[in-house]
Amino acid sequence: MEESARLDGAVIYGISRGYPAETVGKFMSDNQYSFPVLIDPTTITAGIKSAFQAYDIVAMPATFFIDKQGTIRNIKTGTFESLEEITAIIDSIR
Repeated sequence: MEESARLDGAVIYGISRGYPAETVGKFMSDNQYSFPVLIDPTTITAGIKSAFQAYDIVAMPATFFIDKQGTIRNIKTGTFESLEEITAIIDSIR
């Protein structure tokens, strides 16, 4: 998975919601995924919204394509059919 997690400079991060870090770590290990996963809190803590709340994510998976300047350029809800689909989106925002 590491090769597909880095597509010519692109980096993939996962965000997990509702699962403890141990469960996420086991899932990643069992599936041989090597990209980093951030654990998103499920509640507002000290006035800070979770990523799911901040970006109105209502369906999973949701994939955000962010350019080098930090601007969200594309959002995909649902699974990808192929690596080529991911590559095409990355190519379109370069």
